[in-house]
Amino acid sequence: MIPAAEITLKVFSLLLAVNDSMCITRVGKVLSLDKSKATVKLLGDNKIVDNIDVSMVEAGLNSFVEVYANLALGVLTTKEANRRKRAWVEVMRSRN
Repeated sequence: MIPAAEITLKVFSLLLAVNDSMCITRVGKVLSLDKSKATVKLLGDNKIVDNIDVSMVEAGLNSFVEVYANLALGVLTTKEANRRKRAWVEVMRSRN
């Protein structure tokens, strides 16, 4: 049986090879909150992004969120966030 992380890496790599401009979600850590907006540090490349809409999720300070188009789609556990970070880093490394 193939581990889920290995499958995820292979799927990401394949999708990015097929369509370099494909949009995928990113995982980030909430650095600050102001009502329904957050500043998030994206995992993998440490990019800081402001004005992430967190109105649809129950994100707190230092929680991990899944982000797409400046919208937080869900809250992740630390374990899942780290797993996705490793997959992201591996995919980016394989592209260089």
